[in-house]
Amino acid sequence: MNRLAEYATTLLRARHGRAFPLVLLLIATLALVFHEATPLANLRHAQFDHYQQLMPRLRDNEPVIVVSVDSQSLERHGQWPWSRELMAQLVNQIMAGQPLAVGIDMIFAERDRYSPEVLAERLPALSKSALAGLNEPDSFFSKALSQGPTVLAVVGVVGQASTRRTAATQALAGTGRGQSRRTTDPAFSRRFGQSTATGGRRRWRGSD
Repeated sequence: MNRLAEYATTLLRARHGRAFPLVLLLIATLALVFHEATPLANLRHAQFDHYQQLMPRLRDNEPVIVVSVDSQSLERHGQWPWSRELMAQLVNQIMAGQPLAVGIDMIFAERDRYSPEVLAERLPALSKSALAGLNEPDSFFSKALSQGPTVLAVVGVVGQASTRRTAATQALAGTGRGQSRRTTDPAFSRRFGQSTATGGRRRWRGSD
């Protein structure tokens, strides 16, 4: 660095006509090398982001990928909470990648508002034949969860409390997935928890 400064000083003192342009070129080069926040760096970063959108980098070595439900997802698929049938589509897409396990940190404490049972209460005018033709969202969700090891979020309570099991959790327990040895093994739980600290993040767009 000192040699470059001495060289620049020598050029400034020189009487040749080419000295001044060389000094400007040297100063510009030093600014680009030693200063990060330059227009060229911003352009390089923007170009890199564009390349990542065109050809995303493969993430085969990431221990955990976080699929987030963000504002764009809500605009595309509607307000939260989503139907269990839509959640089943999300789980199916994740399971297609053959993950070690799927962890869901959402609490499904309420009944699905699109289930035939709820619609019958809210819309008494619906005929039984119309309700019979509707899908049961919990059945789709439970079928998706039963494809592989799944870790579901629970709410801790102090003391004894009565809990209402949804159709999805009942079906999951019936398949044995909810008590699989892989997900209840302490060593697996530690590995699963530790890996979340370094996981990636992806936004779910779903299918049209």
